[in-house]
Amino acid sequence: MLAGGVPSLLADAVVHDFAARGWQSDQRFAESLLRTRLGQGYGPMRIAAELGAAGVDDALIRSTLQDAGCDWLKLLRRVYKRRYDESAVGPKEWQRRYRFLAQRGFTSEQIYSVLSEVLAADEPPTP
Repeated sequence: MLAGGVPSLLADAVVHDFAARGWQSDQRFAESLLRTRLGQGYGPMRIAAELGAAGVDDALIRSTLQDAGCDWLKLLRRVYKRRYDESAVGPKEWQRRYRFLAQRGFTSEQIYSVLSEVLAADEPPTP
């Protein structure tokens, strides 16, 4: 079977050889992808899914995300503010914004937290 125009057995042998020489590292790949995706405003679920699809071990994915030291809520707020200037209005708009943030890879808990902050800011003060 061909992988990228190269027989898969040959591709596997080259990757293992590179790993043995220290030229290829799943950890460095995971850290690099993490930095790139954080800069693009992606959340932990999306990053973990991409790393998993690339064949990175689950334990390495978890440790890479934990070691990132990222404030996911702060990142989510920045992504939200960059995308939406005005506050959420009505349930349909709230759902649309929720879906957008979920597609970016943030957890439901993170999204609810930020959207609740926005909705709370919209409410008039109670007398």
